[in-house]
Amino acid sequence: MTHRMEWMRHSAKAWIARCVLAVIAALLGYCSVTHSIADVLVITDPTRAHLLDMGDGQITAALAQKLFAERPSPDQNARSARLAQAALRQDATAVSAIATLGLQAGLRGDTAQARRLFSYAQHLSRRDISTQLWAIEDAVARDDIPAALHHYDIALRTTPVSSDLLFPILAGGFEQPAIRTNVILTLRQESAPQWGPDFISYLADTGGEPHATAQFFEEMRQARMPLPDRAVAGAVNNLSKADAFEDAWHFYEQVRRGADRKTSRDPHFAARLATPSLFDWVPVNDGKVATSLENGAFDFSVPTATGGLLLQQMQVLPPGTYRFEGHGSGIMQSKDSLPYWVLSCRNGHELGRVIVGNSTAAGSAFGGEFNVPHDCPVQNLSLFARPSDAVSGVSGQIDQAQLRSPQK
Repeated sequence: MTHRMEWMRHSAKAWIARCVLAVIAALLGYCSVTHSIADVLVITDPTRAHLLDMGDGQITAALAQKLFAERPSPDQNARSARLAQAALRQDATAVSAIATLGLQAGLRGDTAQARRLFSYAQHLSRRDISTQLWAIEDAVARDDIPAALHHYDIALRTTPVSSDLLFPILAGGFEQPAIRTNVILTLRQESAPQWGPDFISYLADTGGEPHATAQFFEEMRQARMPLPDRAVAGAVNNLSKADAFEDAWHFYEQVRRGADRKTSRDPHFAARLATPSLFDWVPVNDGKVATSLENGAFDFSVPTATGGLLLQQMQVLPPGTYRFEGHGSGIMQSKDSLPYWVLSCRNGHELGRVIVGNSTAAGSAFGGEFNVPHDCPVQNLSLFARPSDAVSGVSGQIDQAQLRSPQK
């Protein structure tokens, strides 16, 4: 067996383990007083409800599930099992009672009985979360990824709050190509699941291994699925946080056709990105300064005696000499308070500055050169404001800024 096949098998086992833990966590969470059992069974306290009406099968089933979640036991004489059996005698459609008995059979290692019970539970209702979680675990154990994803889809459609539990597990399997492929097939269904956009946002913000997530987004793009700006930014930024800058750039240039590492991007501030990545212009709005990117220009306003970062874009320029040129307007400051551009290495070492001069009626052009050394593979192009004593502070507009190789 090849090393890759061994890795795939190991990865699948890890995924199965996470699913098993998910079932336990789900039962503990969904049987709590504060959330899911109250939501699903409309009962805030199964114990008290059972004391008030011991003949109601749904209430008895809720109590059985609560007790099993608190103390899982394979013992068929355990109180949770006896209550589940009583619930079914009272109401043969008490799905949570069937699920409790199914989980108990699973703990005993009686997979055949567990499958029979959960098959019956599935027939009665698709809304029982423990039934869907067990079905996911069982499908993964059989190496049936499409079936596992089918039950993920059902669980997320019927119990939206389960996303907190299921999104991390699903994202954790993305190192396996088959899982990514089947998730894309699920998201491309004619009746696209409502949980799809939330899952994409989860991946962009926090989810999964950065390389696997970026690969998933690239496969989405290849499948001609819309890729939100938030997803692009998430992939680039998460790879960058992992110091995988080359991989981040490779993903970016695949998504943003025409991007060239020897040139800064969007020289006329024309891109309208809901969420910019580190390779795009990222304005700073920290409560001290006010900035905006709109109508083909970058506007900024800084209060009196305040300075700091206004705008930034990450670069991966190869070593060499680069020309920086731009144009601004509405800037009137003393020489010591004029804003300036800086190209710096990731370690903070400055490669040079370009001052933005005061504007005339036609605005003000600015320019300069930067030399990028071999030991500076990643850079930041940044615009800074310096503190001003002027009552109005510092304000102005930049409508052009481009860093490029002289050969471009």
